[in-house]
Amino acid sequence: MAAADAMPPSPGDDDRPVLGPAELLGPVGADLPPLPPSAVVVFDHTHRTGRAIRRHRWPFRMVSLPTPELAIVVAGGPGAPTAAVTVEMLGHLRVEQMVVVGVCGSLGRMPLATGDLVVGQRAISDDGTAPRYPEPPEPAAGLTALAAEMSEARSVTTVSTDVPFRHTARTIAAFAEQADVIEMEAAAVFAAARTVGVEAAALLAVSDHYHGDGWRLGDRGAVTASARHAVGVASQTLLRRAGERPV
Repeated sequence: MAAADAMPPSPGDDDRPVLGPAELLGPVGADLPPLPPSAVVVFDHTHRTGRAIRRHRWPFRMVSLPTPELAIVVAGGPGAPTAAVTVEMLGHLRVEQMVVVGVCGSLGRMPLATGDLVVGQRAISDDGTAPRYPEPPEPAAGLTALAAEMSEARSVTTVSTDVPFRHTARTIAAFAEQADVIEMEAAAVFAAARTVGVEAAALLAVSDHYHGDGWRLGDRGAVTASARHAVGVASQTLLRRAGERPV
């Protein structure tokens, strides 16, 4: 029996979560300065750009502040739960818009090379995190369109999973009927961001490719270089979008 099935909500239950960023941060949170209104989020510290600063105890692995309007945040690790917590923390710290930069595997539905950048136009949830949010896993349309324009990247449908070692040839084939790439964070990011009122988009570097005989990993150096380039594109996208938004 799943945990959600074991403890169904009662008709009179309050639907508000009993734990949020403010409660988790406790007294430390009161002393934290707000972050800039725009943030690029990465899940691998080798993808970040800029000098990391640690003088504040923000609840992330690393934070860089290249401009007063922009933060580059390294999340605590990959995967949907960490991604969702990161989004909620950023919303609590007054971030208004974000682009997550990650990696993805090509499912073979469109011709993609290692290091190609793609923009998540639609996310299908195969994870356990996104469905727990009341809002759907949909990216912010305007921010996503601008990210696609500035990166000159193709728009894709992605499937977000949290069990990369459990998929069979049959499940991968089923995914490939609906999606172009597979990764681990986008659906949770989109659902959490919509729930807390933050605009979110996803810019992904293709890192590996599925063929009928299994996965073929791309050159790690090329993937890292592409992801770091994506961080720069995401930064410019956010700064331009901030200038276009009504005050």
